[in-house]
Amino acid sequence: MLFATVILGAQAARADDNDMWALLKKPGHMVLLRHSNSPESPPDAAVVNFKDCATQRNLDDAGRAQARRIGDAFRKHGVNKVRLVSSQFCRA
Repeated sequence: MLFATVILGAQAARADDNDMWALLKKPGHMVLLRHSNSPESPPDAAVVNFKDCATQRNLDDAGRAQARRIGDAFRKHGVNKVRLVSSQFCRA
């Protein structure tokens, strides 16, 4: 079983790692991702309403661009049959 933790900085998911991408197309593997860039200011409200993104710390422009690159990398490498588990936060 491959367990890949993808930390995205300058390059989305090390797109040159063909072995990793090939394994991710097969059943029984997972990727654990943390949300993309989300500034700490302003912080989450004291009481977060998961149905109201205004009460949460959200992705900034850089975070949205990172998230697009992540999705693009998965699509580029044909990893498209996935089970997605996400937190309730809008930034996830």
